[in-house]
Amino acid sequence: MAAHDDPLLPLPGAPVTLVVEAQRMRARVIVDEPRRLLLSAEVVPEQLARSGSLDCRIEYIVEDGPCRLQGTATMVPRSQAENVSGLAVRFTHDGNGRLLLRSERVRAPFEVEIGVEIGDDARTTRTLDLRGGGALIRGPLKAEVGDVVRYFIVIPGRREAIEGDARVARITDDGDVAIQFGEMNLGERDDILLAVFEARTAAAR
Repeated sequence: MAAHDDPLLPLPGAPVTLVVEAQRMRARVIVDEPRRLLLSAEVVPEQLARSGSLDCRIEYIVEDGPCRLQGTATMVPRSQAENVSGLAVRFTHDGNGRLLLRSERVRAPFEVEIGVEIGDDARTTRTLDLRGGGALIRGPLKAEVGDVVRYFIVIPGRREAIEGDARVARITDDGDVAIQFGEMNLGERDDILLAVFEARTAAAR
């Protein structure tokens, strides 16, 4: 749990969503400095590409949950960011993020392809519901509560698939399977929570 005076800022390596009006683009924190972040992105919102600098916000995940931070994004010339993969954006801010939702409440109907391996049985199916700690997978699957599942899931905005071990926590009357994720690498849980938060936000519009 973050301390009361924690500024709630993203750390280097963390995924963020750069939001300019209705456009939302995924980026990643490369460097964090007092009141400014260096981001890398594959693409940037059209308005930012045209103007070079504008007021906007970023959304991201910290331990407590999804946060929002207002600031100004400025395109960085390639000559000043040779070590940055993709486009470089400098985001200056007032130093304090705003917590939008507690992590345990970040859950939404979210359908994405997921590969699962249970013993010798392997198949590709889809998630029905997703959260930071697990997923509800469309069944039926040859699984029982307590079984270990190997999973491979591709999250929007992330290049590499997230893969790991999970445990079957529940099987519904319809045969769908709820799994609980095991340990994840740095940034993987944030990528999942950020994607789910965006789906939850879109559904509420």
